[in-house]
Amino acid sequence: MTTPGSTPWPEAPPLDPKHPRRNAEVLDRLLAVGMDAELLDALRQLAKDSGGIGLVAKRAGLNRTYLYRVLSPAGNPEMGTIAAVLRTLGLRLAIQPIQRTRDESGSRRKPRTKH
Repeated sequence: MTTPGSTPWPEAPPLDPKHPRRNAEVLDRLLAVGMDAELLDALRQLAKDSGGIGLVAKRAGLNRTYLYRVLSPAGNPEMGTIAAVLRTLGLRLAIQPIQRTRDESGSRRKPRTKH
């Protein structure tokens, strides 16, 4: 689940439908480091291991062919699609603040001077 020259989590455990907490950790890490294609690939593999794309699509209320397409590395699924697939897999998407350094947050910025 990495791209050439990229190792966001070199020892990521394999996804397993029986371990939703571990799956959530792996998927969250891929999302956090911006590995969108790998995230979609991981979701596709987890769907296959959870009874198949057809079964997951049916349970999520989606078309099987559409789900194959949007979970491809070049896929561009809508938020609702991702939410439906995650729910079917026993997961959910959560929003968290990004941890920033003082320089990035702007709290220690130098004031601008007029020229």
